[in-house]
Amino acid sequence: MEQKKTCPLCETECEIYSISPLQQLFTIDCPICGKYNLTDRAKEHLNSRKNSFYIISGITRNFYELHKDTGDFFVIKWEMIRDDAKFQAEFVSKAPKDIFEKASLLLQYIHRKSTYSGDIVLIIPSQDYTLCFCKNAKELIFHINNIRDLGDIKADGTMRDYSLSLTAEGWRKIESLNKPNTESRQAFVAMWFDKSMDEIFAGGIKAIEKEVGFNMFRVDKTHFIDEKICDKIITEIKKSRFLIADVTGHRQAVYFEAGYAMAMGLPVIWTCKKEETEVENCCFDTRQYPHIFWKDAENLRIQLKEKILATISKAEK
Repeated sequence: MEQKKTCPLCETECEIYSISPLQQLFTIDCPICGKYNLTDRAKEHLNSRKNSFYIISGITRNFYELHKDTGDFFVIKWEMIRDDAKFQAEFVSKAPKDIFEKASLLLQYIHRKSTYSGDIVLIIPSQDYTLCFCKNAKELIFHINNIRDLGDIKADGTMRDYSLSLTAEGWRKIESLNKPNTESRQAFVAMWFDKSMDEIFAGGIKAIEKEVGFNMFRVDKTHFIDEKICDKIITEIKKSRFLIADVTGHRQAVYFEAGYAMAMGLPVIWTCKKEETEVENCCFDTRQYPHIFWKDAENLRIQLKEKILATISKAEK
């Protein structure tokens, strides 16, 4: 049932649909925060994160922009809001850390919307400020003016709306952002940190290091001091040549890490346990990519080694 109410995150008038009365799940269709799903229980606790609403809105809007053609929307669940560690992992860790990362998000959005060099992309600051995790329209206008002054875009318009297009320098910056780290000898491994997966990692992934020349990095197997794990993950993905995403167990963090690597232009090798329930539950957005479906650690080791040597090639010493 459709209702005219206000968005719980930005208080803009929007449409709210009850899509699962039994689960008390709603879809909010907001012009600022995008289209997202919210459980009734999560809504009850949202105000505890009011100071971070702009981050949550940034997550929901960017997820919507990337997935709206598939009908897959971000789901805000109670545990994401209530639990500090999960809130950090699901929201804070995915937000840009400074003005330079926010500017990069704006450049990448213009790039995605441009169908050819010189194409015009319309930005309405009062609606689109969440694209860059800004707190309001004024902050987005600051970033527009900033990247215009740097020569990355051409910008025409007023505070109400802007017509933006990438310059040659802007295209060059986008290409440099998407350039893989070809000199790296590290592969980032994103997978479920469950004991049942320890042998799969040791015997199926870690075991091929000498044969392919890459160090298989898994963040929970590394000691580090005075650094949040979410920041460590982003740092290590940036340092890697490619990413292995094993989606067995279908953890949201694995899909996020793989998506982050893809946004950087890093190759992603998808793997999953060859079990009917696991295969069926593969995320709709990633089914289009070829997966290595493995039976056990040895089977994964053979297939993964062949895949890396065929698509990435052996790392040079």
